[in-house]
Amino acid sequence: MAEANPPTHEVLRAKRVELVDDEGRVRAVLGPVHREEGQAVLGLSLHDESGERAWFTTGPSGPDLGMARDGDEVVLLGVVEGPGIVIDGPRFMLLDRRGVPCVDLRAGG
Repeated sequence: MAEANPPTHEVLRAKRVELVDDEGRVRAVLGPVHREEGQAVLGLSLHDESGERAWFTTGPSGPDLGMARDGDEVVLLGVVEGPGIVIDGPRFMLLDRRGVPCVDLRAGG
């Protein structure tokens, strides 16, 4: 039975939080989700049976919001920035099931 008034904490500190389903499969990750250019990419990653389906991350090349179908990237919206980036600024990409860009729109200069 749940406590009538469970304790409330002002701050929860962790490097990574994983939410799992009843079978123990990871369904969401908050914290480092992968590495880019040798650095941890922090974000929120949502998973289903086929793998990572949606994510919001921030890494060395800027923030990204992505959605996937059956584990393949389909839609990516982000702001590209950082050293070595030719065109800084907003970016919208659509990728086919093989991960090949079909649409790659960038604004910036």
